[in-house]
Amino acid sequence: MLFETNEFGLSQEGFHLLRDRFNYKTYPYSEIDKIRIETGKALEELLKEKLKDRLTSTV
Repeated sequence: MLFETNEFGLSQEGFHLLRDRFNYKTYPYSEIDKIRIETGKALEELLKEKLKDRLTSTV
C-alpha cells in the first residue's frame, strides 16, 4: 500500500476500505469519480504530504 490507516488505504490498484487494516472492499481508480473524506484537517495535511509525488491534479 502507498498509504494506509485502520479505515482505508491507497495502492496502485485503487482505494481500499479496511477494518482494522483488513481489506474488505477495493474500488479501482477507474471506477472512482470523486472521494470525499471528512475527518479533519490533520488527515488532509497528512495525505498531501505522503502522496504529493504520487497524485496529480485533474482540472
